[in-house]
Amino acid sequence: MKRFLYWHFLKCFWNEELGCETSTVISFDRYSRSNARRFSEHEVRALGAANGIVDVFFHVEEACYPARLVHASDRPAANAQ
Repeated sequence: MKRFLYWHFLKCFWNEELGCETSTVISFDRYSRSNARRFSEHEVRALGAANGIVDVFFHVEEACYPARLVHASDRPAANAQ
């Protein structure tokens, strides 16, 4: 239900430290159709690869790509215990 409401009726951002006015402006700007854009799975993976980011877990959903990511230099060796 939460996802249905969020995807179709309510898009909002709130940060107590930024206050009401700034949070409202961010919500309007971020979710305005003229500014909204979704990256493709290929674009997300390419951005990661170009910056040395390795996905430990990557899942494809309609609205996003939930993932656990690490920098290649921080990834433990495959045979490390």
